[in-house]
Amino acid sequence: MRHHHYGSGAMMSFNWLWIVLIILIIAIAIGALVLLLKITRENRQIASERMHALEILNERYAKGEISEEEYHKKRKTIEQYDYLK
Repeated sequence: MRHHHYGSGAMMSFNWLWIVLIILIIAIAIGALVLLLKITRENRQIASERMHALEILNERYAKGEISEEEYHKKRKTIEQYDYLK
């Protein structure tokens, strides 16, 4: 009497290897997406903070509270803000 075996031990190990590889690829893709979303959110927040600071600076300059020299110095500092973080 012959016994038929469907799949051998080596073949089953090979299938598990593919499953682990696919799970690993999916985990890496999800991690990259989460990192990208975090960076994008931080960049939007920095841009928003910079715009708010520039609005205040423009108002102060328009009211004559600061000199033109001080205005340009502070504007340059604000525009470089994201590089300092």
